[in-house]
Amino acid sequence: MILFAPSWFAMQELLDVLEHKYTTYSILCNTTKTVCMVFNPRCSNKIVSTNFPSFTINGHELKFVTHFEYLRHMINNKLSDSGDIERETKDLFIRCNMLLNRFSLCSTGVKCVLFKTYCLFL
Repeated sequence: MILFAPSWFAMQELLDVLEHKYTTYSILCNTTKTVCMVFNPRCSNKIVSTNFPSFTINGHELKFVTHFEYLRHMINNKLSDSGDIERETKDLFIRCNMLLNRFSLCSTGVKCVLFKTYCLFL
């Protein structure tokens, strides 16, 4: 689950509501895997603060990160897709090398069909 809020206070309020629902329905929150990220405005003169108090759930402080992988997508505080592009490029190289090694004795036509099937969906 991802929570977005426009301010520190609003985020802590959301976390308090979440904590209340967790206790109501006897759900546990793994605070060691729960992280926070601050997205700065594109215009640097609109940055209000760079230091924020820690968010808490069940009395545990949550750590701040600059990037995080969520559902196989890299989310970073710079709003950049470079992490996803880099990962997909590496995966493409791995798939191509696997096809070349496993089907090295096949004809070029067969290799092209295999490449289109396994690698071109990117």
